[in-house]
Amino acid sequence: MALRVVAGTNVFVSPLTLGGRLHDSLDLADDGKIELYLSGALLDELAGVLARKSGWAAERVKEARKSLEEICRMVSPQVAVPGAPGPDDDAVLECALAAGADVMVSGDSHLLGMKSFRGVPILSLRRFLDWVETARGGFIARKSLPQARVEWELDSHSDRKSGH
Repeated sequence: MALRVVAGTNVFVSPLTLGGRLHDSLDLADDGKIELYLSGALLDELAGVLARKSGWAAERVKEARKSLEEICRMVSPQVAVPGAPGPDDDAVLECALAAGADVMVSGDSHLLGMKSFRGVPILSLRRFLDWVETARGGFIARKSLPQARVEWELDSHSDRKSGH
């Protein structure tokens, strides 16, 4: 089973508008090496940012959204996460819960400051891709994920899988 990854919208915005390493993540997802998850709320947020802040035309936003829907697995979060550390962070955390994520990737300082959420590490795109590059020679193992502020909690990871 591939590594389940949830990425915040800021991970997509800079590379889509300025160029960058996003294509590495999308290639990994397209090749089946990772499963990249998004929710409708995250796609709506991304579309809004691309239109308002980056000045993308509606057609270009629609094409980007369609491409991401084809590459990513879509989830519909059923559990609200109250008290997220920053604005719009709840959508990322809710998507991660719905996806059963193994790792979250973000450029948001609020989320990165958490280091982990319910046992799921939160990494910058650079750190995630550097880790994947290091692990690329072999199977990408969940237990080899970089350590979060709290040690990678095998108990929490097991609890998450069993629904506790």
